Amino acid sequence: QMIKEKITGTTSSSQSEKRSLESPTMMPCKRHRSSSNYANTLQTLRNRIQREENEQFYFNDERRM
Repeated sequence: QMIKEKITGTTSSSQSEKRSLESPTMMPCKRHRSSSNYANTLQTLRNRIQREENEQFYFNDERRM
């Protein structure tokens, strides 16, 4: 029975630590901000990749000529 108590104690302590890490007041704002930043970076990366692809396409055309 002591083992059971130890197990439950560790699990509850880890859960409380997780809760303290994810304080409900702070996390939503941070999550929203980071997600929007992530979306922006994805968009910029996509644009850059498209630009590079277009450049390579033009270069290939020049080589073909």
